[in-house]
Amino acid sequence: MSQAEWRNGLCSNCCGAENCGSCMASWFCTPCFYGRIEERLEQFPRDDKPDFLNGSCVLFYLVHCVGFSGILTCVKRGEVRKRFGIGGNACTDCLAGCCCLPCSLGQIETEIKDRATVARQDSAGPYSQPQGGMQYQAQPQQPVMAYQQGPPQQAYDQQGYPPGK
Repeated sequence: MSQAEWRNGLCSNCCGAENCGSCMASWFCTPCFYGRIEERLEQFPRDDKPDFLNGSCVLFYLVHCVGFSGILTCVKRGEVRKRFGIGGNACTDCLAGCCCLPCSLGQIETEIKDRATVARQDSAGPYSQPQGGMQYQAQPQQPVMAYQQGPPQQAYDQQGYPPGK
């Protein structure tokens, strides 16, 4: 069985014109960006707007304060590789996570977004025209009350007798 490759390189497509927000978030708000990646994985393949501030964000911040955020990134990268059948090993995950953490997170985010888009398109399936054309079904007829001309009604007084009697 052949293994898939990363669709984007470690530093390619990470800070392009369409991914400028992701690039800035990965460099300047890394804990929040990590939280968003975690949300994207949990919601995969839905395209809901993931939250930046969540438990994963707080965990990453605390681990980052003691200098071990590269390990979390290494673990997340391995999780994404395993989920999507991407080739590689723990050594390359740790090197990417520790040597260029923002680029690694940017690659993970882009990979999840790209694969979610493809998964949604595959689940929708190609459009096919219905067979047999449109079918018309007549609506059931409702009885209609029609006004019928008849002799004029005779007026009655309050006791129910015709006038003059």
